[in-house]
Amino acid sequence: MKYLLSVATLALLITSHVEARWVPNQHETWNIALGSGFDISRESADVLEVDLENTSSSKIQDFHKRGKKVICYFSGGTVEDYRSYFNQYTKVDGLVRNKYSAWPRERWLDYRVSGYKSLIKQRISEAVSKHCDGIDVDNVDGYQVGDVKNNWSDPLTKQDAIKFTSWLGQTAHDMGIAIGLKNCLDIVDTVGKYYDFAVNEGCARRNECHWYKNFLSTGKPVLGITYHGLSSNRDALCKNLNGLPISMIIKDGEELVQKSIIFDGKKHCGSSFQSGKVGSPSRNDEPKKTTTVKKTTTIKKTTTVAPVAAKKITTINRSTKVTPTGIPKPFEVKPANTPVVSKPVVTSSNPTGSKPVVVPINPVESKPTANPINPTGSNPVVTPGNPTGSKPAVNPSNPAESKPVIKEGNNTSIVSPTLDKANPDDDNSSTVTTGVAITGSVLGAAAVFAFLKKNPKKFEGIKRGLSRSATSIKRGASTISRRVTTKGRN
Repeated sequence: MKYLLSVATLALLITSHVEARWVPNQHETWNIALGSGFDISRESADVLEVDLENTSSSKIQDFHKRGKKVICYFSGGTVEDYRSYFNQYTKVDGLVRNKYSAWPRERWLDYRVSGYKSLIKQRISEAVSKHCDGIDVDNVDGYQVGDVKNNWSDPLTKQDAIKFTSWLGQTAHDMGIAIGLKNCLDIVDTVGKYYDFAVNEGCARRNECHWYKNFLSTGKPVLGITYHGLSSNRDALCKNLNGLPISMIIKDGEELVQKSIIFDGKKHCGSSFQSGKVGSPSRNDEPKKTTTVKKTTTIKKTTTVAPVAAKKITTINRSTKVTPTGIPKPFEVKPANTPVVSKPVVTSSNPTGSKPVVVPINPVESKPTANPINPTGSNPVVTPGNPTGSKPAVNPSNPAESKPVIKEGNNTSIVSPTLDKANPDDDNSSTVTTGVAITGSVLGAAAVFAFLKKNPKKFEGIKRGLSRSATSIKRGASTISRRVTTKGRN
């Protein structure tokens, strides 16, 4: 148990000292000096790139104290003959190849050789031990250079570069340090996910800066270098960097000394220049979420439908009787089992309209009738055949109304269904509607039905009397049948 605790404690101590990997952003300015180094008292850039082997750990610590981030440089596609590890490289069979024509003290490396990966890890480990914030691994674009393409019998290919740079980026992250992709513009969209930033030389002069558009859109920065001064490159810089947030520095010649000009689009190109760098979004900036806010404004626009609906309701209410609270006043319905007397209606049976029409609460079934409420007779109204009023009547002044209505002059009222108190379990409650023409025969039958319902005992007596009469008739019929049969036999 003591052993397990000690191991857990040791693991905690180790992880507590692991620093989070630096995540650069597009707001940071930068500078590179691999020759004479930096006079830090004269440097305003946020990020400094230095030579890994020639910069001590104490120097890097001093830069950190002054608020600078430090990128450490070494070459991954070539090796200089003055490096302390040069002999290690030459001992790996097939690794060191021909000279770099532009830099005679460098030789190209075939990074496909398996023994090379352990040497690369040594360079990364040194950068980590010196507390570099990131690394810039140079010359991994040999597959594009004539020295390799024209002189090797089996030159590096684009696919070789993709495989190696993918491994390189992932290895740096596994070892806890940020890494930049050097040049290799034609594979940046493929391997960019393994890198935290990019370093480019001369994209403006070659009209290639647009290759970084997708990489920049992720918020990752591109640190650019333009050689041979501002005046000879001004037009190319203004054309290629307009709208792209590339942090560009300009060197007088090809020497990577501290002296440099930080490119300023507004200053060097004019007020119409759109500097993507100034105020540009980065992976750590909240302003990138402004697109979500815009979507919410679109949702707010949908709330403008509510006032339109309110206007429609107001228009409907103008044709109804309303109480002070604005709620439609229901039509007055008398208690159940009590006939309802409507206002006089001119019908075929009442041509003068002088007599009121009496409608029973529980009438017998009839067919839909054309009337002032339902002039077409196409939709059922509250009638003897539709006692529930489940289907709405067509109201010319309110064709969309879903409840039965009663029209009185120029006013229209909503009729609410009333539950029959004589049968409270019956959900098919009766609804009264005026304006229905009812014939005398129907009224007579309805009156009998109402009488019997009010006098259930008499109804039972009549029913028993009718039953006895029917029985007597049946017996008489049987007696006659037997006599006829007997006579036929004789």
